[in-house]
Amino acid sequence: MLSEIGAVPAGLMGAVSFGAGDFAGGRASLRLNGLSAVAIAQLVAAATAITVLTMTGSLIPEGSQLSLAMLAGICHVTAVFFLYQGMAHGRVSVVAPVAGVVGIAVPVIADLGFIQMAAPAHCAGIALAIVAILLFSRSSADDEDLTKTSFSIRFGFISGMGYGLADLFLGLMTTDTAEGGLAAARMTGASLAFGLILALSVGPSLRNSSAMTFIAAPGEHSAWLPAWDEKLRLGLILCVLAGFLDCIGQLGYVLSATQGQISVAAALVAMYPAISVGLAVWLLKERIGSTQWAGLAATFAGIALLSQ
Repeated sequence: MLSEIGAVPAGLMGAVSFGAGDFAGGRASLRLNGLSAVAIAQLVAAATAITVLTMTGSLIPEGSQLSLAMLAGICHVTAVFFLYQGMAHGRVSVVAPVAGVVGIAVPVIADLGFIQMAAPAHCAGIALAIVAILLFSRSSADDEDLTKTSFSIRFGFISGMGYGLADLFLGLMTTDTAEGGLAAARMTGASLAFGLILALSVGPSLRNSSAMTFIAAPGEHSAWLPAWDEKLRLGLILCVLAGFLDCIGQLGYVLSATQGQISVAAALVAMYPAISVGLAVWLLKERIGSTQWAGLAATFAGIALLSQ
């Protein structure tokens, strides 16, 4: 078992891994179409989870615990797809914080609603989360790119809902089933992603459908992988990195949540936007306007209050 890591260090490990992995996945989606990038990353994540499972000697959960893991896998792969697409074609400095703050709000609200009464700090944190999203929705005033900002908020919100539900389901698992539940979730996510690719690749009517066009990166043909070239090689490398880090990030969350409170674990992991945004500013030279800085401040202030 990996429970010796501790709840807080495990949560911080999850934040760093998620932030770097999501950034890598977003860049991979520019080189491969969105669904293929998610499928490859999820396959690597599943392989990593199975390796961890083998090393720890844990077992795949059964019954209701297995159902929770499978639901988490479906929600997580949906969240990853929208996050990668949002980061690839929107603004990382908007997508990541919105996904982070919505992602923490879901398990925290569930934790407070069904497990314990809401504390004033938690209520204030949720209010700040709403303020953060509103500030990001106004950030386009700095660059007059309303369409891109709207796209970023929309995809960040959907991704955050998926992450939040996945975190909630995994957080309800027991400590003994943590590693096995993670492996089951990742295998479910990888199977779903590759199943969609197979379904969308059967028959010319499906290959030419609007759904297939939607999952293809702008400017790419609708086949699920482009021709083998340098762009593909780099995309595959980024997918492998994203999948590995994504699995380590979720492992950190599961270990933290099963040893402590779901809300605290979610709050710690929800700090991952700082890593994603930092990489975007450093590597992509993405500009952050004053309204976005205010949104970031509200995001992390909300996370701090929600973790009380």
